[in-house]
Amino acid sequence: MISTWFIVGQVLTLISYLVFWISRFIKSKYKILLWDNISRFFAIVSFIFLGTYDGIKNTLYVILRNILGQYTNKKKKKYKLLTLFIMFILLVFIYCFDFHGISTICVAICGILNLYGVIMCNEQGIRFFGMLGSIFYIGFMVFTGNIVGILCEVICFFVMLVSYIKYKNKGISSNYN
Repeated sequence: MISTWFIVGQVLTLISYLVFWISRFIKSKYKILLWDNISRFFAIVSFIFLGTYDGIKNTLYVILRNILGQYTNKKKKKYKLLTLFIMFILLVFIYCFDFHGISTICVAICGILNLYGVIMCNEQGIRFFGMLGSIFYIGFMVFTGNIVGILCEVICFFVMLVSYIKYKNKGISSNYN
């Protein structure tokens, strides 16, 4: 029997993805990351209802990564590289001490890809590396049994692909602000 907690978790997952999808059509890197963090709030609450703690850890990490991505957006490359290195070490630390198998590996790879896109690239880099990360996040959703999450992440991949194509003239760059 499906519990109320599970249904609430699925609805919150859907809300999280709707906000995320909107964020990928915003032109400004700062605003993309701001809307992404709003979507992550709904994701954290949904993961609490679903009891998927790898998702909560990853989402808290993503919020921090996004804030640093906003801060380093107009900084010199050395600040971006330092931020990338520190966040990579944090990601490794998070998952080395709380390993749950293939779902943890999927979330970690997704995190690495998105970390690079957010810290080192412009809006197009966020979209491109987000698409790559999305493939691994679909795997995470499969292993955690989040049905709505699987469907939403597949849609998410295509939303990022469409937004990437829409803004294709910008190219992927670490110098574009």
